[in-house]
Amino acid sequence: MFSYASTRSKQTQNKHPRFFLLFAANTSLVLLLAILIIAFKVDAQTTYSNATQGGLTHGGTVDLRPDENNDGLRLARYPAVLVGRNDYKAVVASAGLSIAVALSLASLGVFVHRRAIALLLSRLQRLALCFVIGIDCGLSLISFLMCLVHHVQSDHFEPTYRVEYQDDPWLGNKTYSLYGPANVYSGGRFDLTAWACQLSSYGAFEDSGHDMSRQCAGGSASLWISLLLLFCNLGTAALLWWDWRGGRVLLRDYRDAFPDEHECDVV
Repeated sequence: MFSYASTRSKQTQNKHPRFFLLFAANTSLVLLLAILIIAFKVDAQTTYSNATQGGLTHGGTVDLRPDENNDGLRLARYPAVLVGRNDYKAVVASAGLSIAVALSLASLGVFVHRRAIALLLSRLQRLALCFVIGIDCGLSLISFLMCLVHHVQSDHFEPTYRVEYQDDPWLGNKTYSLYGPANVYSGGRFDLTAWACQLSSYGAFEDSGHDMSRQCAGGSASLWISLLLLFCNLGTAALLWWDWRGGRVLLRDYRDAFPDEHECDVV
């Protein structure tokens, strides 16, 4: 019986050589994308945390190069309302789970390929595997949509935006036009990536340390790579579903291993 299962498994693998190539390529791509997401997201978040002392300040102010829109005002590095500052936790957790799943599946693929015998799993074990894959895909989708919504709903930086402030009458009752309290921009809500990209593209903002450009690149890269990772995770789920529904290249059940014991099930 065991030789029958072994022979059938070898025949199946020889019949589907492309499956292992697709599986290996998809798993490798998941690992690469997840590592890149974590690297880009953590770098952008670290730059922001260092500039704002962990979010306690607005990063100080920067002199804008005078033009017809900004009147040579100073501007705080970060706005008054910055949404999605903790999105990176969900993104890193999702990418970390994808790495763990991809490493596990890669080990499974190497094991099966070397032994030329599909791994024997019970139906309960198969369901548990599908549950983990589903959680992985679900977290990838949720983290991507969460970041995308915050990014899309961000406002636009307007250099002409002003808030009028008036001095105490004893000091001359002068009126000042600023971007907000202490020149912290209060004209909208932004996520970190949207704010960094808009400010770094504003010619009058002198990003001497290139912190904004770096955050813009890192945040944008992690956002769109997350979409690619989502598709790759769905590809992993599709490959395993095909294998479960009849491929029997990676996984098999007891009906494959001991066919004589299940002859009574065939009508």
